[in-house]
Amino acid sequence: MAGRLKNFLFVSLVTSFAEERGRDEAGPRTKTRGEMVAYRLTEDDAIEEIKSRELRPGDLVVVKVGQLVPGDGKITQGIASIDESAITGESAPVICEANGLRSSVSAGTLVVSGEIVVEITASTRTSFFDRMKSLIGGVRDQSKPRSKPTREE
Repeated sequence: MAGRLKNFLFVSLVTSFAEERGRDEAGPRTKTRGEMVAYRLTEDDAIEEIKSRELRPGDLVVVKVGQLVPGDGKITQGIASIDESAITGESAPVICEANGLRSSVSAGTLVVSGEIVVEITASTRTSFFDRMKSLIGGVRDQSKPRSKPTREE
């Protein structure tokens, strides 16, 4: 009995630690993403500044050094070194380029060098980052104790 109690307490501690860490990672990035500016290319090749949440699939955006990729997409022009550690946990940046092996990019990743044009492929609510955020929320909801239903006789 004491062993089961220790296991239960250990699992509860690990779950709450993972939940807090996930919330700490997702929270600031979620706030940043909602306020993030994207630089969309217009049909006459001008660049207009819009909120990233206004992007739609098919929009083309320019992403330069030091900017976060505003949405999931495919690189159509350029080459860049991209820090994907927020998504993958990998510490080394990866090289992504148009028509290369790695031409897909995820919202919230950071362009470390280079400049790319990205065609947005997912709406704001269906991006990889948004799905990851909802998974974290789902785990949090599942870890909360539920009250037992009462039987009425």
